[in-house]
Parts: sequence; structure tokens; C-alpha cells
Amino acid sequence: MRGGQLSFSDAYTSSSGIIVDSSISYKSLRLRVVPRGSEPMKFVEQGEIFGNYFDNVRHDASRFEWREGLQLPEKSGLGKQHIGFGGGLARSAFDSLRRGNQIILTGEEADELFSVTTFAGSPFESLAANEMTGWAEDCWSPTRRASFTTGVRYDWTTLSRRNQWAPRAGFALLPFKSDRTVIRGGAGIFYDILPLTAGTFTRSRQRVMEFFEEDEPIAEARALGNLTTRSHLKTPHILGWNL
Repeated sequence: MRGGQLSFSDAYTSSSGIIVDSSISYKSLRLRVVPRGSEPMKFVEQGEIFGNYFDNVRHDASRFEWREGLQLPEKSGLGKQHIGFGGGLARSAFDSLRRGNQIILTGEEADELFSVTTFAGSPFESLAANEMTGWAEDCWSPTRRASFTTGVRYDWTTLSRRNQWAPRAGFALLPFKSDRTVIRGGAGIFYDILPLTAGTFTRSRQRVMEFFEEDEPIAEARALGNLTTRSHLKTPHILGWNL
């Protein structure tokens, strides 16, 4: 596996106290998985594995990302207040070539054949996805001993094509004069990252399985389809909190 990253970032502060953060980055990854030989992969019922790894993989991926952030000057009134917001655009892509060998499942005896798995379909996969994100945050400190933060994050990608809103809130308190004890807590909605390979799952190679009994096929080999329950994928998310 080989890869590289090139990035540029800059911060500008105006005379009025506005801070602008800008960053641009490009990442690339090259992955190669090559079995040591051409023999099939053999699984024994007790968990032993012989032969070679079944998959031959050539995978190239890249990601371009541009982000901007803006921090407004501190406001004083009922305490101190910091407001910031920003956003970004990104594009991720990959190309993959996978050639699969046989997977053989046997019993305790070497000639006790249970099943043979092969692969059908195009070995080529490729996909590109665009992403858009935005965020806003408000940090308010009414006193030196209390701080409250609220914010929201928005994400959208061509993979899911869903508006993903993620509100968040947190606090920090100094309950004693010694300043040695801090009580912190927060809650929010957090979205996971949807991998690009999820977008090509239905077009990926299919497993073709054939089962045997006493070395004779039980039925014709059957291809297992790659199916999804909906056309646009749903990004997993959680509601988390801590104290």
C-alpha cells in the first residue's frame, strides 16, 4: 500500500478581529493485494486454512477537499461570546480491479468436499462522489466559571442524497473556587462516514456457490445477488452524550 498527501492552509486576521481559515488538501492511495500463488483457498471445517488468499486486488483512490472557516470577533455584553461558521466541498473517487479465485470448504478429510465458491460479474469497479458540508457554532461564557456551546453541522453527499442535520450542545462548569474541578458534558447527533464501496455494492462481483454431498453436486451452482433495500443509501448516525 502506498499513498501521499499534499495540503495547503492559511489563516488571516483582519484589523477588526475576524479570523478566516482556509485549507486545501489532496490525498491519494494505491493498494495492491497479490496472492502468493494460483492455488485456490481451502477452508477445513475445524477452522484451518490452506492454499492462497482468494482475492487479487488493485485499488486506486483519491480525495480532494476544500474548507473555509470564519471566526467573528469576540462580543462582550452578558459575558463573552464567540461565533464561528464555515463549510467545505470535497470529491472522492476510486477505481478497482478484483480477480477472485476459488474458495473450497472441506470436512476433516481432504477429499470430503462441502462447497465451492467462485465469482461472476465484471471485475472492474469505479465511483466518484461529491460532498458538501457546513457548520455553525456559538460559544457563550456568562462568567469565568461557566461556558456553554451550541452548534449544528450539515452534510450532503451524492451517495445518500439526504440532508443530514446534526445539532450539538455542550457545557463546562467550575463549581469550586479552587478551579481544580471541572464538570463537562454534551450531547449531539453524529453521522458516520459512508464508504465509496457501498455505492458499487449492487454492481460488485457475485458469489457463485455450489454445494456437494459425497463429492456429488446437490444442485446447480447458484449466484448470490448483491441487493439493497433502497436506491439511495442512508448514512448511519447515533445520538451520543457524555458527562
